[in-house]
Amino acid sequence: MKWHSLNDSIRGNWTTAICTALKRRLDPLGEGLECAFGRDASKHEDEREFLLDFCACLCEPRYRNVERYTVQVCVVGEIEFSGYLGKDFEKLMFVDSLVSFFVFPDWIKEHQPESELDFFQGVAERRRRHLITRGTTAPPVFVISAYSSNERKFITRIVK
Repeated sequence: MKWHSLNDSIRGNWTTAICTALKRRLDPLGEGLECAFGRDASKHEDEREFLLDFCACLCEPRYRNVERYTVQVCVVGEIEFSGYLGKDFEKLMFVDSLVSFFVFPDWIKEHQPESELDFFQGVAERRRRHLITRGTTAPPVFVISAYSSNERKFITRIVK
């Protein structure tokens, strides 16, 4: 997904805009890949956020009266715009996903003098190294993106 396609659409609720765009891209990939985000009570419980701001999972098929379970977490993400970046980023460390993304505005400064992008890129690189030494064959790809208020666009780092 190209973050720059969201640059002009981010005016109000970042979480809704980003998650809706991701869901639109992931839906055509096939049945069984399900997305959950937002807290809108009009959505079915399976489609609402419960642990992370965004989650796309491969799920077992829906059978009547049978409880389902996740087969593979494919994409998870946290979108933060009010602070406590470290706590939200840390949630991504608990999930064995294929892709993890983290989005925040550049006006939050919690790790000075280092930039937030540099700091979280370093954490993502350490996480990947740890998983590789454990023998994990497909460590997650991390997409870390800060919205630059000066440039009015996302500045993105991909750690793979």
